Amino acid sequence: MALFIEIKSADGLVSRTRLDPGKNRFTVRLGDNYRIIDDQTGRTPDGIAVKRVDNNLLVDGLDRQQTTVEFAEFYNVCSAGSPCELTVDTGAGSAPVAITPGTQPIGALADGAFVLYDPNFAETAPAAPSLSDGTALRYGLYGLGGLAVVGLAAGGGGGGGDGGSSGVRSDGALKLTSSEFVNSRTPTLTGEGEPGARITVRIDTDGNGTPDVAYATTVGPDSSWSINLATAQPESGSLPTGGLPDASNVGITSTTAAGNASLPTFVLTFDGTPPAPAVIAPIATDNLVNATEKASGFVISGTAEAGAVVVLTLNSQALASVDVGADGQWRTTISGASVPADGAYTVAAVVQDRAGNLSTATTASLGIDSVPPGLQITSIAGGDSQVAIADASSVNFSGRTDPNARVLVQWNGDKAVLADGSGNWTLSSTGIEVPDVAATPTGINYPYAITATDAAGNSFVQTGQVLVDRVAPTAPTVAVVEGDNNVTLAERANGVPVAGTAEAGSRVEVNWGAVTLAATAGTNGSWDVLFGPNDLPAVPSPGGPTTLRAVAFDAVSNASPATLVSVNVEQPFNAPTIGNVEVDNIVNALERSDGVTLSGTVQAGVAGVSVAWGAFSGAATVSGTTWSVNLAPGQVPADGNTTVTATISGTGGGAAATRAVLVDTTPPAAPIVDPVVTNIGNIGDPGPDSISFAEQQVGVFVTGSAEAGSKVIVELGIVSRLVTAGADGKWSTAAAPFTDAEIPDSPNLLLRSSATDSAGNSSVLTSRTITVEPPPPVAESPLTPETLKMSELLSTSDAAARSQLALPAGSHESAAW
Repeated sequence: MALFIEIKSADGLVSRTRLDPGKNRFTVRLGDNYRIIDDQTGRTPDGIAVKRVDNNLLVDGLDRQQTTVEFAEFYNVCSAGSPCELTVDTGAGSAPVAITPGTQPIGALADGAFVLYDPNFAETAPAAPSLSDGTALRYGLYGLGGLAVVGLAAGGGGGGGDGGSSGVRSDGALKLTSSEFVNSRTPTLTGEGEPGARITVRIDTDGNGTPDVAYATTVGPDSSWSINLATAQPESGSLPTGGLPDASNVGITSTTAAGNASLPTFVLTFDGTPPAPAVIAPIATDNLVNATEKASGFVISGTAEAGAVVVLTLNSQALASVDVGADGQWRTTISGASVPADGAYTVAAVVQDRAGNLSTATTASLGIDSVPPGLQITSIAGGDSQVAIADASSVNFSGRTDPNARVLVQWNGDKAVLADGSGNWTLSSTGIEVPDVAATPTGINYPYAITATDAAGNSFVQTGQVLVDRVAPTAPTVAVVEGDNNVTLAERANGVPVAGTAEAGSRVEVNWGAVTLAATAGTNGSWDVLFGPNDLPAVPSPGGPTTLRAVAFDAVSNASPATLVSVNVEQPFNAPTIGNVEVDNIVNALERSDGVTLSGTVQAGVAGVSVAWGAFSGAATVSGTTWSVNLAPGQVPADGNTTVTATISGTGGGAAATRAVLVDTTPPAAPIVDPVVTNIGNIGDPGPDSISFAEQQVGVFVTGSAEAGSKVIVELGIVSRLVTAGADGKWSTAAAPFTDAEIPDSPNLLLRSSATDSAGNSSVLTSRTITVEPPPPVAESPLTPETLKMSELLSTSDAAARSQLALPAGSHESAAW
């Protein structure tokens, strides 16, 4: 449970102040309303008692810690015309009770205090007689008995009115309750005395020892009296024009049936000068309240005129009223529960001296920031939070926080840095600042704490660990490879396992030639990798020594010394080459008839080449970098698609090459030649296989069929044509017909043809006779005694005529018919 006093000022502003155990004293201001509440229930605690002690209002019975609240000068500052109010709201089935200067007491105490409110008062207490205003009140026996307080209800209110009553009985002794310092030339003097006593106030205004003015009044039933010099009529004399001087000697006398009583003469001092402004010391050291200060409360203190009261406000809301000590010092603690939300505030302090004068306000800026800074660690030791041998020279911590916040890194010592304007920070540990922990197989997790502190002093801490391992693992062991550190071709074909031992959990990298394989050592330290046939390093054929290298890396990548192992590796020769067989990789009948030679190339050093073709298998002759083998006709495979295989034999052997070879020794069928009937223009066709004289003049073509794709030679007389049979087997010489000049003047011509397939095999030659029609006879004409040239005669188409000519031997000139 925490107790607070809630103060609502006359202008509606509300503030709360946490009550401390023990006595809490507040200076009353006109028009204020006060409530004491429990933060758990939001109401006034049960069982409280409200009392008047002199002119102060006292609240006790709040808790077991004897917490009390005193409202100083409640009955002097407040009155019926200028009310102040304490509201008691216990919520225990009854309406709230308002305690004001006019509230009547319900009993008196032996020490002179009067009880205004007490829920523990017995309901069976005797009733008081009816009062003059007709109000019936119940009084309890608080040590003096009910009759002792009967007359107290007759007064009409608190101090401040002429002859008025405060409603509270005192011990009857003559007292001055108002201050001896005033800021008015016509102040109100108040006091206490025996009810019904005559009070005489004599004032010496000029200091000559003789009173210049006297006032009289009667003590009311509540034992209070007051004289307002501004309104009261003097019993004798008068005030100076303008009221009292700066200092006046005042004597006060009380007259009763038992005699007179007087107070010592005192100086009533006029002070119209406002006090000097208060000085406010830095609040919470730096005018910034952080989370810790907000939770525990903070102190506002300073200096001001001794004996004055400093009234504090926070953003114009009442905060506290503080008495100034004789040494001019004042101090108040703002409890954690009373601290407002985070933000920027203005604290104002006004000094009220004993005369009631107010100073000008002194202000101080106050920031309340209870939010800790953010802290993000973006990288430690390169981002992996691990420190290896290579990292030990410098280990960086970096991250982000509030701009300009202070970052403290505690890791094998303390180092601090300020974040930049964007909140970024970096800090490096070097040399002896980096822990050098004892050697262990897995290193040591070294703890760190990083604290970010903002300008208000709020802090946020983040902890963690950095793995520090500055000791390299021992070199791994490598078992004998393949039992003898020699890898044969057969062993290579199945893959080569490599195994060994290393630090448990370490990563082992094994490099062999251009290939690196990795494995993790188990809890017993064993590891193994498998190099595939193509992973092994290349060495000159047929083989030679190689170096296998193994290195172990621990969890932070420290590398062990390398372990080197020499391993002999048998290296296969490259596959041989196979040259073209019979130029075009096709073997025909003619080529087969004289045997076939197979040949190719190999690497230098190859011991032998094994050749297989069909049913043939044998060794080739190797000479330097070439090989060859001669096959007899009978060793050549039967017709069809075949494969020649050449394989390296001997040490480093095994690689093979192949070549596809077509064996085709079957000749194609003889071509079919169509009857020569298709003539250009069908001019004077004499019939099949006959060429008319007219056909000779325009050309003759021959058609037929043969094996698709074969080459067909067509020979007419001594002239031939080469054509290709189409996919349907058809062929024709139409594109290049036999011309008249190519057809001999012979009655019978031999037409021959043959076909050659794609392998070069030729068919049998076919032939038949074609009839050639002779030229038509030349019509006879009368001879004229003209001289003819021999050439003209020879040009005639009439063969008979030409045969009948008898030309002299050797004659080349014209002759006369």
